[in-house]
Amino acid sequence: RAGVAGTRVLSGRLVVEHGSRGTIPFDEESDGERWKRILPACIRAVGEGGVFTIRQEAWEGLQPANRLEIAAEAEKAGVWIFTAKAADGELRASKYEGERNGQTD
Repeated sequence: RAGVAGTRVLSGRLVVEHGSRGTIPFDEESDGERWKRILPACIRAVGEGGVFTIRQEAWEGLQPANRLEIAAEAEKAGVWIFTAKAADGELRASKYEGERNGQTD
């Protein structure tokens, strides 16, 4: 149900279909590319009302457009994703709404 789109096993290795590079080993994608591929599967796996966490580095490794896409997909599915971001001030939680004035939520 939660399979990772574009992945398969070939000769005992997990491979992905990568737009411009064709079929490549999964571990040759960048961290951001891997997280973009995996997070939608996580959203499907936990389902509506589900919650999961991801490392701060994983979220930061996504391009801003990919963060917005993942956040929209999670919201549509009714899934909560928790991560961390270094910031000044008190500990707080906020909804990701993209970049504003060079800052991200």
